[in-house]
Amino acid sequence: MSLIELMIGLTVGLLVMLSALTLYTVNLRYAADILGAARLNAELRAAMDMMVTDIRRAGFGGSAFTKHGVSDLALFEDGACLVFTYDANQDGSWKHDADDKISGSYELFGFKVDDHILKVRQGGGDLKACNSGGQWHGLTDPASVRIAREEPVFSIDYHCRRRDTGASAEGQRCQPGVTLYEAAKADHQAASAEASDTALPIELIETRLVHITLEGSLTQDPTIHARRTQAVFVRNHRVVSITASD
Repeated sequence: MSLIELMIGLTVGLLVMLSALTLYTVNLRYAADILGAARLNAELRAAMDMMVTDIRRAGFGGSAFTKHGVSDLALFEDGACLVFTYDANQDGSWKHDADDKISGSYELFGFKVDDHILKVRQGGGDLKACNSGGQWHGLTDPASVRIAREEPVFSIDYHCRRRDTGASAEGQRCQPGVTLYEAAKADHQAASAEASDTALPIELIETRLVHITLEGSLTQDPTIHARRTQAVFVRNHRVVSITASD
């Protein structure tokens, strides 16, 4: 074998090895991306499932909220924080205290995105406490997943049906809005002022739909990102009766 033939053979062999190495590197990168995407989706799906299951319970034990004048579901921090409460231990109160004192540990829950971490709340003394003073704990690991906060994470659509308690007609659809109770109350007061006699009381039944947008990326590779959305129908409706004197 001549020197030229040997050099040609070595060159061809190196090209084959380079092609094989390139193909292996590409496949390794592709497999890593698939594994990372699967891990990210699993993290977001697990967090979403937990939020959906818990948010559905908001308002359970409604008599407790009527008694204390407390909202059972509220948004703060431009939609980055959702807080709610329900009677978890079914004792007829949204507080753990047996003597129903104002101070103590409450059955308060919630979710928020803070510092690119999805956090969960259990307990605390203020429904509006979305700051670090509440009992918040990390639900996602910042070492592996980074949760985005570029858009509202939570939003609520309110719908209600209005029914005159003294009439047999079916309820009318109220226009969706932020404060349906106040709008219906104003309409009722206006109708009562125009009527020659006192208007009949009305009953409002409000349903709520919580929209969740959860978006995140891998901390070590921000190019791998995922976005999940879910609409949660709150099972416990709010009911209130309004009279002309309200």
